[in-house]
Amino acid sequence: MTGERILIVEDDAILAMHLTDILTAYGYQIDPPLATGEKAVEQANKNPPDIILMDIRLPGDMNGIEAAEEIKKTRDIPVVYLTAYSDPKLINKAKLTEPYAYLVKPVPDIEVHTTVEMALYKHRVDSKLRESEDKFRNVFDWANDAIFLHNLSNDKAPGHFIEVNRVACEMLGYSREEMLAMGPPDIVPAELHPQLKKIVRQAQTEKKFIFETRFLRKDGSTFPVESSAILVDYNNEKTWISHIRDITDRKQAEKKLRESEERFRQIAESAGEWIWEVDPDGLYTYASPVVEKLLGYKPEELVGNMHFYDLFSPEVREDMKKAAMEAFAAQEPFTGFFNINLHKNGNHVILETSGVPNYEETGRFIGYRGADTDVTERCRVEEELRKSEEQYRNLVENISDIIFSMDFNGIITYISPIVEKTYGYSPDEVTGQQFTRFIHPDDLPGVLEGFQRRIKGEYGENIFRLIGKDGSEHYVRTNQTPIILEGKVTGFNYVMTDFTERKTAEIGLREANKKLNMLSSITRHDILNMIMVIRGYLELSDDVEKDPIMQGYIEKEKEAVDTIQHQIEFTRYYQEIGLKEPIWQNAGKLANSVADALDLEGIKFENLLNGLEVFADPLIGRVFYNLTENSIRHGGHVTSIGFSYSEKEDGIVISYHDNGIGISKEDKNKLFIKGFGKHTGLGLFLSREILSITNIEISENGTEGDGVNFEITVPKGNFRFIT
Repeated sequence: MTGERILIVEDDAILAMHLTDILTAYGYQIDPPLATGEKAVEQANKNPPDIILMDIRLPGDMNGIEAAEEIKKTRDIPVVYLTAYSDPKLINKAKLTEPYAYLVKPVPDIEVHTTVEMALYKHRVDSKLRESEDKFRNVFDWANDAIFLHNLSNDKAPGHFIEVNRVACEMLGYSREEMLAMGPPDIVPAELHPQLKKIVRQAQTEKKFIFETRFLRKDGSTFPVESSAILVDYNNEKTWISHIRDITDRKQAEKKLRESEERFRQIAESAGEWIWEVDPDGLYTYASPVVEKLLGYKPEELVGNMHFYDLFSPEVREDMKKAAMEAFAAQEPFTGFFNINLHKNGNHVILETSGVPNYEETGRFIGYRGADTDVTERCRVEEELRKSEEQYRNLVENISDIIFSMDFNGIITYISPIVEKTYGYSPDEVTGQQFTRFIHPDDLPGVLEGFQRRIKGEYGENIFRLIGKDGSEHYVRTNQTPIILEGKVTGFNYVMTDFTERKTAEIGLREANKKLNMLSSITRHDILNMIMVIRGYLELSDDVEKDPIMQGYIEKEKEAVDTIQHQIEFTRYYQEIGLKEPIWQNAGKLANSVADALDLEGIKFENLLNGLEVFADPLIGRVFYNLTENSIRHGGHVTSIGFSYSEKEDGIVISYHDNGIGISKEDKNKLFIKGFGKHTGLGLFLSREILSITNIEISENGTEGDGVNFEITVPKGNFRFIT
């Protein structure tokens, strides 16, 4: 008994019962017979049988053929048609549903059993075949490589593709239908067709071979492939099965590897370092050509012939070998291994060695790879630097000036020991402290302002008072240089000079000058009073005396009195020069104040000094005043005056210019001589004296007829810009 379930769809109840009896006798399970196609479809979907005996002609809207078609859409159930007719048209229509057999009514008993058994057997075979084909198609389509099946034409040229898988279509950009209308020549660039012919000739003698070529995509682009081809019998025909692998990534990797190897070779041969490889015993397996420059040996003299420790200087060889082999045993990277080697000519060479362990792909340790740098000269320089630093330290610790360093936060990071002798603080009491802690409170704002300018890159001298540990005041002067590490300013080095004794003497001298100036002022006042008396008597004499000769004498006496008065007035200005210390003054504001003080009606005034400060005697404003007043009084047709500046390598030049008559060549060299010029000529002489106090120079470089051009040259450190 087989036990397969059978569904009989037959509208003839007697025939259906007869078939049930026959098949039951052979051991089949028979579902209740059905009489319509609609019910057959419903039953097949709800509880599918193993086989259906279907009458072709059934009552209702759906005949047996239509019912079989509907069932086939969702179920794989073999169908055997029952028919009392042999109408060719009907039989042809039934064939389209792919039935497994036909039984013609009336049906002999034995034929029923035989037909059902054959139908079930054929269905089992077909199912296995479909399953096998599905597995093959899955493997074929979802393989990682493209697969092509193609035959050879009669002239032994590549034929058409018989089959291609999904990967092949995706690789080339064609559909399967397009590919099956093509052959190998269609997917190989024309310039490679000679290679293709050579491969076809090779295929006549070899059943299996591997080669590389390039394929042509549908979009016209090409790419490298590796083809593995084998000749087989397929459908009684000699057929080539080709497995194609896109090797673009591999080719790129090979190219990069070649480029990398070439770069390594170029670097190894041109670098200043010696590149080497050794085996686990230290025997050289590679040495770059640089070794000849470093140690005098050619690479071939070392590779396979010498160990790295054979090059060590004999007096340190054993100790250095032991240290190196311990590093090898640890199989860890190392750097900064300094070792003394013996040049082929016998000279000593100091090398700095770095290395990393070298492993095979399997992980087996095969030695070390590394680089050596000749540091002989560097070691010599470092030794000289050490000696120099020692000399510098001795100098710093013994000179009277104090050396100290400070970071951007104003923290003192170093100070020379002489600070304790000079101000009572030990270096430890000062180091790590804010520098503001030691500055006189009255001078602190100026020092902080100067520190901010240093941070911005403006360097110069700074003068302030320092408070000693015992509370005493000390006048000091500092000069600084930036500390530059790796191209960046990280702080400042200072040299601090104490000039308290000189400052005390200056203060005393200034007090004496004040007293002398007071005495001079009183004396000048008395002299001016007497001049007024003389002027009065001269006026009376002028009124009384009518003799022309005496009138001439009286005029000479008046001129002499005028000269004396101008000279006395000059002493009032000259005594103020240098009385006060130089200070930072805003040049733009000084120029504006002069313009406000003088009558410039009808004269265009231009001031381009805004933002410029100059370190000079407080009387520098008198210089600007004298220049401007001279233009108004002696410049002729002046309609434009102005101040400007230009930067030069050694400082800055402040220019004063007008568009007047200018100064003649004969007068240029006499401008700043006391007494030259109209009236007394004391203005420009006084200007030069005021400026010279802080090493500022003045000259006149204008062209006669084009106006004056006075140039005031301010040296570096005596000017700055503010925002």
